[in-house]
Amino acid sequence: MLSKKTTVRLLLALVSCAGIAVWCWSDMSGNAAPACSTPSFAVVLTSNVGNSLNSLALGDLNGDGKPDLVTTSYFEDKVSILMGDGAGNFALSSNTTTGARPSAVAIGDFNGDGRADIAFTRDFSTTVSVLIGTGTGSFSAPTNFTVGTNPLVLVLADFNNDGKLDLATGNDGSNTISILLGNGSGGFTSATPVTGIRATSMAAADLNHDGKIDLAISNTANGKVTIVLGDGADQIDSPYVQRPDPPRRGPSPAYVGVLGQRRLAAGETIEAADLVPVYLRPSEAELKRRGIAVS
Repeated sequence: MLSKKTTVRLLLALVSCAGIAVWCWSDMSGNAAPACSTPSFAVVLTSNVGNSLNSLALGDLNGDGKPDLVTTSYFEDKVSILMGDGAGNFALSSNTTTGARPSAVAIGDFNGDGRADIAFTRDFSTTVSVLIGTGTGSFSAPTNFTVGTNPLVLVLADFNNDGKLDLATGNDGSNTISILLGNGSGGFTSATPVTGIRATSMAAADLNHDGKIDLAISNTANGKVTIVLGDGADQIDSPYVQRPDPPRRGPSPAYVGVLGQRRLAAGETIEAADLVPVYLRPSEAELKRRGIAVS
């Protein structure tokens, strides 16, 4: 049980149609910290771009150094472009008809000309579409590339380290991850897909520090987070470690995986049961920094 003097840090964000509310940390009596200034957010209304917005991306679409917006509207079957003025205001610039049920959108430079391009997926399809930007806020007609069935998730990264932007889609209908390798001129070729994964969200990063891009995927096919390593069978150089925030005093808990030095296969899931708790004693310097006597 927490004592009445225990300070609990709270950060609560409520996202609604009206805006965002944020609370600073408080003590158990509900008193705000004296030095805590509560941030405020003004709601800025943009142009009405649709009633079924389901995806959004930020980027400088016209080269003026100010962030712009791209949105998809699921039932209106369109991609909308909104230009930013650098002061938080956005104005509708254009709508592009996408075909039925656009599901995800991303901004990247697919042809290496330094100008922002757009990629979007459509539910109930087997394609991802690419629009090449002119650098003035206008775009080419969509070019379609084949992926799995019902692509709902889209991420961009350089998966083969050739300096050209690639893309990956999570395909709800075929339980696959499609990897499309960019040729640097706006075209893509298909690589071997990852199977048995039904993605609702994906993130791309170098997860094992081997210089190759990997994928972290929320996988509803098994209700777990699935890690897919970039080359399919990388060596794990140290145990998987997940460290929560340490307590103010006493030993710091950590959770160390029992995977050890064995190889992790592509698509293998790190199970919660694979993690065992251990306790790490802080260093003498850390103990002194915390004001704890060292015997």
